[in-house]
Amino acid sequence: MTDDIPAQPAPKRAEKRPDAEAALVAQSRPSRLTVADLRALSMPPAWMHEAAATIHGWREHEAAFARPIRLTGEEYAAALEAAKRPNEFGEYAPHEPALSAAIQARRSK
Repeated sequence: MTDDIPAQPAPKRAEKRPDAEAALVAQSRPSRLTVADLRALSMPPAWMHEAAATIHGWREHEAAFARPIRLTGEEYAAALEAAKRPNEFGEYAPHEPALSAAIQARRSK
């Protein structure tokens, strides 16, 4: 009886494409927004945002690279915190992930 049933081909497996994998990886990463968008979403006091922008070189970044810096919400929040309180030496130390590449390049010289 089973001899009368033709064999069914095995179902085709979906092949993974490199662009599809890249899209999945990108979706798993936290999204990055411009600091202007993050400011609009979180609405910190103006002085806090301006202090963070100065400490982290966000305006320098935009001038050097012709585009605003992009951060995650967590990086932006940590940058705001860094702008609120000096460290034990009385210095305002930036939150490294929120630091502009323009400032990082200047530091490494």
